[in-house]
Amino acid sequence: MLGSTALELARIQFGFTISYHIVFPVITIGLTCYLSELEACLPRTWQEVSPPRSKASQYP
Repeated sequence: MLGSTALELARIQFGFTISYHIVFPVITIGLTCYLSELEACLPRTWQEVSPPRSKASQYP
C-alpha cells in the first residue's frame, strides 16, 4: 500500500464503490419483499391467533 500509485488506489476505491452499490440495493429490495410478504400474511395469521371477540364475551 505504501508504494501504490494513484491508478491502483483509484481501482481500489472503485471496487469498494461498486460493492456498496450492489450490496445495499439487494438488501433493500430483499427486505422490502420480505416485509410485504409478512404484511400479506398478517390478516390470516391474526384472525387465526386472535379471533374477534363479541361484546358479550368481554364481560364475565
